[in-house]
Amino acid sequence: MGTKWMITSGHPLASQAGAAILDRGGNAVDAAIAANAVLNVVRPHMCGIGGDAFIILYVAREKEIKALNASGRSPYKATRDFFVKMGMEKIPDKGILTATVPGAVDGWITALENHGTMSLETLLQRAIEYAEGGFPVYRELSLVIENESSLLERCPDSKRIFLTNGRPPKPGELLVQNDLAESLKKIAEGGKDTFYRGELGRALVKF
Repeated sequence: MGTKWMITSGHPLASQAGAAILDRGGNAVDAAIAANAVLNVVRPHMCGIGGDAFIILYVAREKEIKALNASGRSPYKATRDFFVKMGMEKIPDKGILTATVPGAVDGWITALENHGTMSLETLLQRAIEYAEGGFPVYRELSLVIENESSLLERCPDSKRIFLTNGRPPKPGELLVQNDLAESLKKIAEGGKDTFYRGELGRALVKF
């Protein structure tokens, strides 16, 4: 119970990360970014730096409701003719050709620059810790990984991370994501240019 603020999210660790930021004097935008970054780690099937962000906030000092649409557009080369030439009648719903340009990182930083009070490095710290040190897998995530195991096996990196010992993690076992931790560290240090134009962006294009 409280009288000053409240926070909710799709996982207790994410809510706790946001609450910790509010306890330290951060505002709602700071807390939302911290929580969303942790969701990136603990709900990898739902959230991620490869996805989008949609933000609606009330700015009290301006007495205005503002919205931020950080959804990625399709790549410039992903035209109708591109898919037709590849013999496709529709855009596939799985695989690399379904990808849009990720908008989440730009959304985080745009919101932070306009309405936040803390550094990106501070806000991503909990997420980095959970990615690096691991967190206990819960039943839903275990089932999702099990159901998608045939798809995850196609990519060596996905298989290495999510199918340790050749099987889906059981509830209670730790899931460690060192590569994600390193990516978040680079974003915390270098901002969105690192992700869109720098080392991480080049790695995504190469993949």
